[in-house]
Amino acid sequence: MSGLEQANPSVDSVAREWVLKLASGHATAEDTAGVRAWLAESPTHRSAFKRAKAVWHDARNVEHKFQTKPASRRYKAPLLAAAALAGILLVPILGHLWVVGHADYHSPLGQVNEVALPDGSTVWLDTGAAIDISFTDQRRDVSLLKGRAFFAVAPDSSKPFRVEALGGSATAVGTAYSVALERSGVSVAVEEGHVRIAKGASEVTLAAGMQGSWSEEGQLSAQTGEDETTDSWRHGRLIVNDRPLAELIDQLDRYHRGVILLRDRGEVHVSGQFDLRRTDQALQALALSQGLHVSNWTPWLTVLSR
Repeated sequence: MSGLEQANPSVDSVAREWVLKLASGHATAEDTAGVRAWLAESPTHRSAFKRAKAVWHDARNVEHKFQTKPASRRYKAPLLAAAALAGILLVPILGHLWVVGHADYHSPLGQVNEVALPDGSTVWLDTGAAIDISFTDQRRDVSLLKGRAFFAVAPDSSKPFRVEALGGSATAVGTAYSVALERSGVSVAVEEGHVRIAKGASEVTLAAGMQGSWSEEGQLSAQTGEDETTDSWRHGRLIVNDRPLAELIDQLDRYHRGVILLRDRGEVHVSGQFDLRRTDQALQALALSQGLHVSNWTPWLTVLSR
């Protein structure tokens, strides 16, 4: 099955409504009889219901990953399924709002912002990115709080420009480079000039065309070879070369309205260019090329499955 709701949109929609009603904790005996009668009408109904239950199970698993403590027994029963879905969707939004509250500059979700800094440097903030700055007569320090940023640094040899993230730093005098704070650690890509990356007692100098990285506990690493995919986001494009499908979905999710849930995160690799300003079209293209089924559970939850 592939494409956007090609199976039977109306049947799948009814199946989702039944699953949400039964999961809400407020289903009546009449509701239970109703869903049994609907399932008995057709094998298509039963297949759609089975798919909807599987997706709901995956969504609940996502929600549990974000829970910090169990809800009190007094509140468990009245919680509606829609509220559980809302919890899944609100987690990244609330996290973003917390970071924004501690940042000097940030980029709204789904957008790329260009910002002129007080020293004459320019920074491009990727979707959801946030930075805090500390400029004095002796130094120019930037803390990357979240996401990815590209810096075009105004030359000033008396005040090196340093970006800090995850216990390490990337320092330049006058250059252009990007710094990304990701789940796996921090990555740096140099477009012009030289950048010194440091973590603990280790230091490595990167020249134009080089990339470096560090993790919270790991050592510095550096490699040569310019990667055209590194800053394509500044131009509204996502370029992937033989990357896992799950990684691509994670990237698109950062620009998409709401949450994209990928079921069956296998070992499939993909290549291509995608317009970050039109993520719905990107998902449709993936559905056609990878045999995926795209289901819009709500305007804020999109599920991809096989």
